[in-house]
Amino acid sequence: MAGCLDLPLGSLPAVEPWRADLLTLLQGSVLGWYACCCGDAWSCELGELSGDRPRLLTTLQAVRRGTHGAVTLLGLSGAAAGGLLVGLLFHSAAVLSPTLWVFEVQRQAALEQWRIIPLGLMAGLFGSLVDSLLGALLQFTGYDSTTASLTATPGPEVRRIADVAHPWLNNHLVNVLAALLTAALTA
Repeated sequence: MAGCLDLPLGSLPAVEPWRADLLTLLQGSVLGWYACCCGDAWSCELGELSGDRPRLLTTLQAVRRGTHGAVTLLGLSGAAAGGLLVGLLFHSAAVLSPTLWVFEVQRQAALEQWRIIPLGLMAGLFGSLVDSLLGALLQFTGYDSTTASLTATPGPEVRRIADVAHPWLNNHLVNVLAALLTAALTA
């Protein structure tokens, strides 16, 4: 997705095309990584505040709060807003960078990079959806009958909820996988 974006220095004749392409790829992947992480964090926090019952992303069935892979409209809106914030911060950093204001051509090129703002929004939403999908399909979620709550740890009194869950695949690993996939797609 970010391959169509030029870094502010990418269009200058002094930069080799391969170097400009590499810098654009790196910029897109860093944007995707942070937009995914921010979007997922905002979706989790805002999703808990939602009055709606969460729905499992794979089946759209209503599930208990805290179920891995469950989403709400407010949570998805939070993911988009988190990604939008990262896109705005990336663009603002490019526009306000003192090194880009030395020459008029650099300043103009930085101002034209507004497309990273909607790219951040899409990366935040996409990354949150990937995180929820991986959580629903692969992450262990169980119901502990002794505490009457959801748990991510298997045990004797824990009934597995997800069919293809792996106990070693915890929330941290799911977050890293979602961020890596989002970074690769935005590169």
